Amino acid sequence: MRVPACALLLTVLALPAAVGASGAAPTDKIPALLERARYVALGYDLGDGFVSADRIAAVASGTLEDERRAIEAIRRDLEKWNRFVVTDRPEQADILIMVRVGRRASLEVGGGTGSGPSSRGVSRGESGGSRVVSNRTLGAQLSSNDDRVDVYEAASGRPGIRLWSGAAVGGLAGSPPRLYKSFREEIEAAAKKP
Repeated sequence: MRVPACALLLTVLALPAAVGASGAAPTDKIPALLERARYVALGYDLGDGFVSADRIAAVASGTLEDERRAIEAIRRDLEKWNRFVVTDRPEQADILIMVRVGRRASLEVGGGTGSGPSSRGVSRGESGGSRVVSNRTLGAQLSSNDDRVDVYEAASGRPGIRLWSGAAVGGLAGSPPRLYKSFREEIEAAAKKP
């Protein structure tokens, strides 16, 4: 059990070096879908998929206060901007905007033993004995320490093709968040080009 946990820890430590420092995605051209999209749904990147902001109660333990604050700031700015209409139903959206606060790594390792009733011999009318029950838990979450804002094509309410991505330490700071402002500025600049 110690060897896999050590290997996981080394992988986590090597991740930032392998990924490299990343900022907003290069903006040679804004995808046409971003220029023509009308409906947007907001949500969280929990590491294993998109969860809509309207389902926060179901995933509250998987999100951080900074992520919830960033979603609300983005929602307020989108409503003022009037470029997109925010929908709480991802399946009605053209695009999905996801946020994630940087997390270096988290690892959960647990274990224990206990005793419980044994089913051995019960079917033959013998009295039940007891057996040792072993429980093991191993969980890990790998991520960059950069905050992220990602914009995806909505495919039946799920992330499809990534259309825009930005990552930076402290990128969800501000109201609206700095990374979201970069996204908005790129959309506005593209709209001004002939």
